[in-house]
Amino acid sequence: MGRLLQSNRDILFVALLSLVVRVLAIVPVHANGYTSDEREYIYMAGRLAAGDEFIDSNGERSTRAPLFPYVLSVTLRVFGNDLFIPYLVGCLFGTAVVILTFVLTMYIWGDRASALIASAATALYPGLVIYSSVLQTETLYIMFMLTALLFAVKMIESPTLVDAIVLAAASGLASLTRAVFLGFFPLLLLLIGWSRWREGKTGAGKLLAVAFAVWVLVLSPWTIRNYNIHGILIPVSSGSGNSLLTGNNPFATGTWRLEDGFGHWFQEKANERGIGNIADLSEIDRNSLSGEIALSYIASNPGHVLYLAVKKAYMFWIFPITNSDSNIPLQAVATGAEFVLYIGTVVGIVAAWNQRRRMIPIWGAALIFFMIQVVLHCESRFRLPLTPLICLSFGLGSSILLDRRRRGELLASQRNRVAIALLSTVVILAYGFAGWLFLRGII
Repeated sequence: MGRLLQSNRDILFVALLSLVVRVLAIVPVHANGYTSDEREYIYMAGRLAAGDEFIDSNGERSTRAPLFPYVLSVTLRVFGNDLFIPYLVGCLFGTAVVILTFVLTMYIWGDRASALIASAATALYPGLVIYSSVLQTETLYIMFMLTALLFAVKMIESPTLVDAIVLAAASGLASLTRAVFLGFFPLLLLLIGWSRWREGKTGAGKLLAVAFAVWVLVLSPWTIRNYNIHGILIPVSSGSGNSLLTGNNPFATGTWRLEDGFGHWFQEKANERGIGNIADLSEIDRNSLSGEIALSYIASNPGHVLYLAVKKAYMFWIFPITNSDSNIPLQAVATGAEFVLYIGTVVGIVAAWNQRRRMIPIWGAALIFFMIQVVLHCESRFRLPLTPLICLSFGLGSSILLDRRRRGELLASQRNRVAIALLSTVVILAYGFAGWLFLRGII
């Protein structure tokens, strides 16, 4: 045990630093009270801890992703209503994310320096610190997502039954934490199969089928519960119809905020479809109606929808991830951290191009989750699950820049120099534009 601790003391130090930073952040992060999401989850978890049904603050027997409220309810039931323990558990989840980033980076690159830099960046990244210190789904979800991606990479290399089961279990738990993973998992299996097929590897088909079956099994209790209550097969409700309409309407801003007049317009569209007061609709009916109206708007207003998509893409990648729009110093620190992160990531992406086979699940996740938010409504915090994946490439890029020999080998290629220069220019221009918008008071 002593030898094990000695050989891993560097990552243990990073993990301890991560935990301390997150615990210390709890009080300042809540200087202005709870977030609206926290209030909702605390309410739901309190009911569950008291033995009540899974009911949201609107009184709905909700079909939303249930895992985080249930996890929170366990801590409330065991330790009482003092929220320090739930916050501490969230910080531990955040520390687990740091360790998983180290493990995933080590597995892909096989380079300890890259893995340590990636994990340190994950430990200190402002957005990850903030959202480990609040009672929201992000950190628990990222923990399961990274576990799933780690075993997805393993499935490409040399799949085993254990790998398939862990991949499926982690993916099922991720889907039950945030429904966005529900649509991604089948695509992830296709990416694994396609990657192996390209290399002429066979024999993983049965394991991929096992993974899909286990994933369905993990989702089945909540699916059955939803069917028994609502009479509809809903594994997990994503609220995708509501989000699609929020991001695509005449009053959309690209975010969850809507300009004045949306409520009246929404009611008019409902009336056109023979529906009365939208306030009387159930969660499921409102989501279905919203999706129908949104698709109609997208089909008839492609120009405005494209404008909103570009705006959402910019917000997704560039806007800082914080819990406050008014804390300018915090936003400045977060923006600076993200700029440095992107520059290092540019080098990492160029350096990793010859090893891109292993990166297919990682890059696939980044692309698919990004496209989802461009279509739906967008918030910068929706980028948070991708941050450890960005740190993975940042770790490789930074370790190369710090190593004279490896840096020289990378820059010896004109193609690499041009690619790094072009991608870095894109990053600089994007942040320069953000600075101009800020100075003009637009953001």
